[in-house]
Amino acid sequence: MNRSLLHQGSIFSLFQDRLFYEDGKTQCFDIVVHPGAVVLVPIDSRGRLILIKQWRRGAQQVLIECPAGIVEKGECLVDSAQRELREETGMRAGRLVSLGDFFSAPGYCTECFHFFLAEDLVEDPLWSEDSELIDLFPLSLEEGFTLIERGKIVDIKTSMGIFLYRFWKARRRREGG
Repeated sequence: MNRSLLHQGSIFSLFQDRLFYEDGKTQCFDIVVHPGAVVLVPIDSRGRLILIKQWRRGAQQVLIECPAGIVEKGECLVDSAQRELREETGMRAGRLVSLGDFFSAPGYCTECFHFFLAEDLVEDPLWSEDSELIDLFPLSLEEGFTLIERGKIVDIKTSMGIFLYRFWKARRRREGG
């Protein structure tokens, strides 16, 4: 295999991998190398999901999303999760529970979403350049599913976060927790 750097961005890199087969054929693959991201499913003391609304340039619209963000180089996932939660919601979690790791688009991208349930929220804002452009959007789990069904939540990581939270709650009920 031969790997060539096509683009070095501030967040990700784009490489072209050229594979050489024994029969003499070659095949090229463009691969986005991404550091990964944390996705938070914050639940307030009333049991509501705390989602956010923000403008997304790629979608060219305001999206309803779970708080999320890039894992910074050298940062552990828990620290990254708390930082993103504080930057985007102004809250810190007293308890973080891993809900699993999932690739966003494994056919061409290395990005992995690390999902966390965030509970026992307390106010603890951390300023970020995006903070003033984000609105909190609390809603019940049922309202979240309604918005998914009606096409109002179109962000896949948010849909996945809502489903993971539902599975987590069901498992907890089965286990008597």
